[in-house]
Amino acid sequence: MVLTLLFMEVFDGLAGFIALFTVMGRDADFCRPRLGRAFIADSLGVLAGAAAGVSPSTAYGESGAGVAAGGRTGLTAVCVATLFGLCLLLSAVFLAIPAAAIAPALVIVGLLMMKSMARLDFSDASEALPAFVIVAVVAFTMRLSDGLALGWILFIIMKLLAGRGSELNATVWAVGILFLGKEILTF
Repeated sequence: MVLTLLFMEVFDGLAGFIALFTVMGRDADFCRPRLGRAFIADSLGVLAGAAAGVSPSTAYGESGAGVAAGGRTGLTAVCVATLFGLCLLLSAVFLAIPAAAIAPALVIVGLLMMKSMARLDFSDASEALPAFVIVAVVAFTMRLSDGLALGWILFIIMKLLAGRGSELNATVWAVGILFLGKEILTF
């Protein structure tokens, strides 16, 4: 059970950071060397959430809205946290809003998140099919870690079937084996 939770947190966090790097563009090169610090902050948020008995606080791709607006230093996160704190006072008002009213905003967020799909080489099935599987699994199961795991495993299989296994480095293999282990353990 502990390994399953570890895999979920590491790969959910990694997927969130990758999504944020996509939004950041060239600025991501500045942040990649500091990824270790981000994982520490993410881990502390998960621990704090567990200690408080609430959902874990972790990096989400949706944080890209703040990054896209220019947030880079953490002040954006502090501002959002403050506003969420103020929303607690108005929670009864927000709970009165039906879920159907929120759906159009979520559709727009999904549309904006698809922007990075335009950079895929759709003529190369070994690249496009794993990406499609990731999107489909996440969309239908709402489990980012499972989508990423299945897409990563399929990426390795597709490269091997295409006779392009030499394009896979040791890191890709290691993460693929970890993902395979995760999927076997959680199946």
